[in-house]
Amino acid sequence: MADFDNAIGDAEAQRAMAAGAEARSLSDNPLISSSLSVVDAFTTDVNEATENQRWAIRVAHGHGASLRQLAEASGLHRNTISKIVTPDDTAVAS
Repeated sequence: MADFDNAIGDAEAQRAMAAGAEARSLSDNPLISSSLSVVDAFTTDVNEATENQRWAIRVAHGHGASLRQLAEASGLHRNTISKIVTPDDTAVAS
């Protein structure tokens, strides 16, 4: 377990252990449970980071950054940037 803790860091290990009870319901194997907890924790981090990136893109666009500039800075395609900065309420109803 020490190698596992060192590999993901103390904070991540604590979150993984906290989420362990939920993962244990999926598997009785402690290694699988711990691994699933880590996957869950990092998935949450990725989702949070994605939302933060989308917010930053909207702010930068609001300050005048072009779709091309935002695409280059984020590594996303210009069409994806366009979807991010376009308000949902402008969608045309069928």
